[in-house]
Amino acid sequence: MFADIRGFTTIAEAQSPADTIELLNTYFTLMFEAISNHGGIVNQMVGDGLMAIFGAPVAQPDHCHRAVEAAQEMIELIELFNLDQAAQGKQQIRIGIGIASGEMIAGFTGTSRRVTYTCVGDTVNLAARLESHTKVVGHQF
Repeated sequence: MFADIRGFTTIAEAQSPADTIELLNTYFTLMFEAISNHGGIVNQMVGDGLMAIFGAPVAQPDHCHRAVEAAQEMIELIELFNLDQAAQGKQQIRIGIGIASGEMIAGFTGTSRRVTYTCVGDTVNLAARLESHTKVVGHQF
């Protein structure tokens, strides 16, 4: 699963750095909650984007279902977040989510100084492209 905030650069340019960091921290807190509630792990955060894994390193026969449920919860949490933001006169956000299921290579990569658990392969690339395509079609996932 890949997810990011739509129009984040424009949002960040229109508010203070402190407000941007607060927005990101709240966003990531909500997204981590939804993903972990359904057995996923967030393995990367880059800017306003994230990559989450379902079904690795521990196999989950229902990983597809879990990822979709997490995405639905993510959207619900953003809707609640936006209600609070609107009440405070703050910036509301939209997100895009891409999910793909299939074979992938998962493991630890890195050097003797830094290592990370990640996934690579066509399935991972497809999820990233689906998330990006949600911008074109105007849907969240």
